[in-house]
Amino acid sequence: GPDTGRVVIMLDEAPRCVGPYALVRERLHVAAFRTISVHPQTGLTPKCVVDILDQLEVAGGLLVGDGYGGELAWKLAATQRQRFTGLV
Repeated sequence: GPDTGRVVIMLDEAPRCVGPYALVRERLHVAAFRTISVHPQTGLTPKCVVDILDQLEVAGGLLVGDGYGGELAWKLAATQRQRFTGLV
């Protein structure tokens, strides 16, 4: 999606199931959303995700999490509430 679009931050376990996530990202791009995908791995912490977003100059957005990414998204939403608009 466009760099100026509203942001959706996806913490998904895409390597195990790429198809559905690719379709969701495609639809979000068509709707002018910018998607940031972070594939959670063991050891990835909320601080790491915040650092990634800072490096990308992303102030915040909607969090979407699945599997381990869901747990990570919950932790981010709980500790960085001012940064995220919602959690799916």
